[in-house]
Amino acid sequence: MNKTFFPRFIDTPNIKTMLDSIGDDCAIMRMLGCTSQTVQKWRKTGQCPIAAHYAIFSITMWGKSVLESKAAMDA
Repeated sequence: MNKTFFPRFIDTPNIKTMLDSIGDDCAIMRMLGCTSQTVQKWRKTGQCPIAAHYAIFSITMWGKSVLESKAAMDA
């Protein structure tokens, strides 16, 4: 039985969609310790490092939904 509950990279929204849903680049910069130029580059290219992608996913509505579903299943 697969105990992994976090979705595969391919099953997550693209980085532009996630950044737009957060809207606050300052929050992303504080969370990841990156610069505004880095976040702007991610928006422009639609690409970011996989670790950053998952970190950003975890604070979006989609990531929170996955975690809440897992918690409900475990309860």
